[in-house]
Amino acid sequence: MAQCKSAGTLANIFAAIRVTSGHAGRNIDTVCSNKNLQLVRRVRKGTKRALTPNEIEELLARARGIDQGLTHLISLALYLGLRRKEALMCPRDLEMWLGALMRGESTLSLMRGSKNARPRQVHVIESERTQTIESIRSALAYCREHNLELITGSGKTLKSAMNRLKALLRRAGMVGPVSFHSLRYTYALKSALEMLGSGMAPYEVLVQLSESLGHGPSRAQMILRHYCQPIRDRFDGHISLHNIEANRRQPAAKLPRATARQLAKLRHSTLSGHPIGRLDPVRSATVLPTHEPIGTDPL
Repeated sequence: MAQCKSAGTLANIFAAIRVTSGHAGRNIDTVCSNKNLQLVRRVRKGTKRALTPNEIEELLARARGIDQGLTHLISLALYLGLRRKEALMCPRDLEMWLGALMRGESTLSLMRGSKNARPRQVHVIESERTQTIESIRSALAYCREHNLELITGSGKTLKSAMNRLKALLRRAGMVGPVSFHSLRYTYALKSALEMLGSGMAPYEVLVQLSESLGHGPSRAQMILRHYCQPIRDRFDGHISLHNIEANRRQPAAKLPRATARQLAKLRHSTLSGHPIGRLDPVRSATVLPTHEPIGTDPL
């Protein structure tokens, strides 16, 4: 704390220490809890907000004047609520997504670029299905002419592409309250309103939205406080946040987490037709003996 580290950083550091100590055979969870260490709770309330229709039009107009790949990337994030890295790395999944939408599916498989490579199903906003299809189709056509990339860095690596993307976003004015993350807020608000309008139970809306954004089913409170803050009154009196997970406990996983993650990578690679991440050949052979080891996907 004397080094002025943020509350979130401190929480992550000591969480890692507790886990490491536990693996070493000593449980210090109680004596070194955040409360006993007097670590303040992180404030997760950000300054981001959803964009208005006029702001979206102006943003896309600025992007078209800067870089066509950036325009496609912003459009995809707007309709699917993608994080920046997810949008940058999604070109190899575009054909798979387009096929799923043309078959009428309501969710799209996402794993490439997600945090810790956690697989998830992205909910499609039905009222914008046509726009979503067009956005994916246009981005796919562009990527086929640009080595399956939306943004290419000077070093031809993911890191250089991320750096170039950051610079392009600044040029497009995507900073502060209307930074790239505001596209996720826009997607979340539209998706929540559509689900509420369809008659879905308010709490179930929060759970589905949380899963679609990649936060898992247990982050309903955070989704309500942040992404759904402008329409919070729609949830008042309809949900009880004290027993959110009382009836939603998932059964224990049959496979170790690492093995399950490896299996998810293999399945995603098969569906998209492109390898994803670095796969462990030994574990891959154990999980799917008939599947050939898959190499490294640079993006």
